[in-house]
Amino acid sequence: MPKSGGKRLVYGCWWEINSSYQFGAKLMMKCFILLIFLSFSHITEALDVEGEALKEILRTLNDTDGRITDWTDPFLSPCFSWSHVTCRNGNVMYLTLDSNGFSGKLSPSLTKLKFLVGLELQNNNLSGAFPDYIGSMVHLQSLNLANNKFSGSIPVNWGQLANLKHLDLSSNDLAGKIPMQLFSVATFK
Repeated sequence: MPKSGGKRLVYGCWWEINSSYQFGAKLMMKCFILLIFLSFSHITEALDVEGEALKEILRTLNDTDGRITDWTDPFLSPCFSWSHVTCRNGNVMYLTLDSNGFSGKLSPSLTKLKFLVGLELQNNNLSGAFPDYIGSMVHLQSLNLANNKFSGSIPVNWGQLANLKHLDLSSNDLAGKIPMQLFSVATFK
C-alpha cells in the first residue's frame, strides 16, 4: 500500500472519530440542556402554585391601602423577593402580614401553602368565622389572629394541628367553648 493511501486512511479514521466525538458531545449537550429545562419547569410549576395562592390570599385580605406592592410579578417566585414571605428549600414557610390594615377574610388558598409553619395576621380588621380548613394545615406551629374582628367558636378540627405551639386569638369576638381537642396537642403552649 502506498504511503499516501495510509495517510488517507489515518486522516479518514481521525475525521470519523472527531465527527463521532462532536456528534456525541452535541447530543450530550442537548440532553443536558433538556434535563435542566425540564427540572426548572417542574420547580416553576410548584412555585406558581404558591405564588398564585399568595395572590389570592392577598386579594381576599382586601389590601385597600395597597401596602403589599411586590406580589404581582408572575415570573418571580415568592421565595425570591416577595415581602412578608419567608421560605426554606423553595417552600413558603412563614407569612408575616400583621398590622397592615387588612379588612377582608381568610382565603382557603392558605391550604395551598403545604409547608406553612407560621401565620401572623394579628392587628388587622379581618372578619368572619374561624375557618375549618386551617385544621388541615398539619405543619402549622404558630397561628396569630389576635386583634381582629373574627367571630364565633374555634373549629373542633383545629385539634388536628399536632405541631401547633402558639395560638393567639385574643381580642376577637369568640363564642362557645374551647374544643377539647386543642388540649390534646402535646406541645401546645
